Amino acid sequence: MLRRLALIAGCAVAFNAAAQGLFDDNEARRRIELLRQSLEAQNRSIDERLAKIELLAGDKNALLEFASQMEQLRNDVAGMRGQVEVLANQAESLAKRQTELYQDIDTRLLKLEKAREQQGALPEKPPAQSAEPDLEIELVNLADVRIGFADGRAPDAYGDDTAAVVNRIVAADIVVLASPVYRASFTGALKNLLDHLPVEALMAKPCGIVAMGATAHHYLGVEWHLRDVLTWFGAIVPPTGVYLSSADFVDGNLVDSAKADLASLADALIKLQTISPVSGKPLGPLPLSARRP
Repeated sequence: MLRRLALIAGCAVAFNAAAQGLFDDNEARRRIELLRQSLEAQNRSIDERLAKIELLAGDKNALLEFASQMEQLRNDVAGMRGQVEVLANQAESLAKRQTELYQDIDTRLLKLEKAREQQGALPEKPPAQSAEPDLEIELVNLADVRIGFADGRAPDAYGDDTAAVVNRIVAADIVVLASPVYRASFTGALKNLLDHLPVEALMAKPCGIVAMGATAHHYLGVEWHLRDVLTWFGAIVPPTGVYLSSADFVDGNLVDSAKADLASLADALIKLQTISPVSGKPLGPLPLSARRP
């Protein structure tokens, strides 16, 4: 009985050991499965976090690009502000310069008005006489007369001052043409008057040229163009003319050097008048403009 019980006990012990071994295998599998599931969950969590990180990284690059563009815009705006400041300074300088010019013009006009008033208060002087006792000077100011637009009619057909001015030029022994520089040449008013003159009005007649401009720019413009026209008439022109600029006037009066130049021109014209042929006759070949078919 004791042996049987011992055997039975031994079997029980053996059975318990086997059951314990079976229980350990299932538990291990269960734990492995749990571990696998845990790892998978962790992997999924890692994948999600990596995806979020990649998304954030992409947003970060976009933000960096946006920040770079904003910085470039700031630089451009700063540059434009600098240009605006430069333009504003230039505009201010121009406005100041314009104001100064206006003030200078006003000052000169006031001086001219005062000079005119003083001149009007003086007794009227007789016509100016030159140093030559038999030389009479007559002034024709195109601003004070009405000259019709030359269209081929006879001077007396215009009904204005055209015929009278043409007759005065025809009757003169010496002619001095004076003009301001206008578009690098003489004025259209003077050209219109010359278009009215017959060739005989200036042919073989001493003619002087006086031009005036603010500066020395185009100082030969009037003289060159007038010489061409006077050559067409066959006029006798001194080798040089007189050019007056703003520097030749002080308080509205000519400086001595300018007066000397005008006197020299007058002397040359008087000398040329002594060799001028009979009126209507050329000095040299007959101008082409005077030849009739």
